[in-house]
Amino acid sequence: QRSEIHSNAIAVELEMYSIVLLAKRYSIPFFGAKIVSDIVPVVPCSFEEQIEKIRSNVKATQPVIDTVWKVVRKIIQDS
Repeated sequence: QRSEIHSNAIAVELEMYSIVLLAKRYSIPFFGAKIVSDIVPVVPCSFEEQIEKIRSNVKATQPVIDTVWKVVRKIIQDS
């Protein structure tokens, strides 16, 4: 399946796969990025602690998300 997206694809993200195929079929430029924020803790913890860890991870990824959006906006503006 990866080669259907791009010959150099290392992985294919499940939720985005069909969107990418449709964009490719209709020659629509597409850029996708995914940041994993729900890291499973090494030490067992309660459900509430897990939710708090996920919230903390999401906050920590926000600068990365902001940077990706800046790059995407620049690519769109320049094309």
